[in-house]
Amino acid sequence: MSVEMKNAIQMGHLCSLAALAASIPPGNTDVHVIGYIIGRVTGVSYRSNPNGDEPSMGLTGMFEATPTEAGRAVIRAPMVFTPTSFTKMVAAQITPPDAKAPKAAPPKGKSIELEGIAELPLAIEIGIRKNNGAGVGYEFAVTMLTPDDKAKDALAEVRSFLPAQIAQRSPAPALPAPTGKGKTKPKKK
Repeated sequence: MSVEMKNAIQMGHLCSLAALAASIPPGNTDVHVIGYIIGRVTGVSYRSNPNGDEPSMGLTGMFEATPTEAGRAVIRAPMVFTPTSFTKMVAAQITPPDAKAPKAAPPKGKSIELEGIAELPLAIEIGIRKNNGAGVGYEFAVTMLTPDDKAKDALAEVRSFLPAQIAQRSPAPALPAPTGKGKTKPKKK
């Protein structure tokens, strides 16, 4: 399998999203895995967004994406654009508490970079499922792939506050604990 270097990994690099969504029969809500992304997150980048005023968010660090579709290359890049809700969750784990996300997107060709206070290991499975509602016809499903190691679970202590029967059925995989120190530093490119 070949390896390509890119400026950023986008979900469309893993497969032809529209073609896959079109091939899923109506009523099928199964998750179809399109690839895996591993890496180390060290910051967040806010970019101009061609689809609206809210900035696009990317995770910065070093990443590798492995598509499940035969014939597609492995991609390595210093940035990855994961689905927004997932990116926001990771950004909250690595940015300083006083860091302010921009409310508006920077001008086209510019970015605002927030350096993380931690380096977060990342291993995720990306899938899509048919969405028969409004929009593009599919939605992303992101699954964290983590070792079953309670010592590395940033929420283990807080999870212990839940009643036992709820804590035992927690569907979310463990979140790695933040490590390291840093500072918020907006940069313009």
